[in-house]
Amino acid sequence: MKRITLSFFAFSLVFSLAFSALNAQTSLEFDGMDGYAQISTSGDNAFHFVNNFTIEAWIKMDVLGHWPTIASNSNHVSEYTGFWFGVNDSGNGGLQVFDGNWNNVSGTTNVIDSSWHHLAGVYRNDSLFILVDGTLEGAAPASFAIYDNTPLTFGNDAFNDILIGQIEDLRFWNIAKSYSDINQYKDSCLTGQESNLVAFYQFEEGKGSTFADLTGHNHNGLLVNMDTTVAWTPGLNCTYDPLGVTQEVITLDKISIFPNPSQGLVNIDLYNLEEASIRIFDINGKLIYNRENISNKTYQFEFNEIPGVYFVVISSNGQQKHFKLIKL
Repeated sequence: MKRITLSFFAFSLVFSLAFSALNAQTSLEFDGMDGYAQISTSGDNAFHFVNNFTIEAWIKMDVLGHWPTIASNSNHVSEYTGFWFGVNDSGNGGLQVFDGNWNNVSGTTNVIDSSWHHLAGVYRNDSLFILVDGTLEGAAPASFAIYDNTPLTFGNDAFNDILIGQIEDLRFWNIAKSYSDINQYKDSCLTGQESNLVAFYQFEEGKGSTFADLTGHNHNGLLVNMDTTVAWTPGLNCTYDPLGVTQEVITLDKISIFPNPSQGLVNIDLYNLEEASIRIFDINGKLIYNRENISNKTYQFEFNEIPGVYFVVISSNGQQKHFKLIKL
């Protein structure tokens, strides 16, 4: 799967990972039958997120199916709990969390095109976000409840939502990753020792019925009802970036929006940005306002939408910062 480019000073840090990657170069392929991969999490709360979390994966699909699952620990025994991360019935990336109701966010890009796409689902405080190929495509309010006895599954879930295609480079974080960090390092190889990385699967084994969690946390997995002679297929390349695994990109923390709540007139202090874009989403993740190439220090506009909660995303030089805007 991985073609790792190493600088000399980083070589010793990732030698074992690089050696494994150069000899395997595979991903997991699901044939749409009854096969899936499973991580037994009974008694292990690593994936029972109660606050912020992020899930990332590369996928390649040419057949949609019904709500294909990338990863899920949802339960259907007594009530809906846990999370689901995958592709919805329209072929767009999605993230759901359950609290007895379906809290859902969806992207806008159709990913069923036989090409590799990077999906990232983020839960931050009480909101869901979905990024496709590094671009934020949807936002929605949400809350959820954990379920402590459901195994984590890849390629299928408790509702038989089967994925037909490949999954590669699957990452679980117990923080809400910044959009700029997701975008900048989605192509980079990880060492598995990054802060807040709960589990990391490159699917480099290339054979057999088991696969390893490369963080060393021992959340290892098992292929269930999968033909191991065809489940391992050629995957993606990545490059080793020392900066990508040692530091976060600094967010645009000096930007502010006022007044907030607003009755209509909104001001955005862009500090000293030379060029910025502003996008606003409603609670259903629909893009309702979009302005590009803004160079004003303070940007002012009339926001005449109906009262409610909206999500503002400000982008500049590959970085993004989000705000919650309340319209009175």
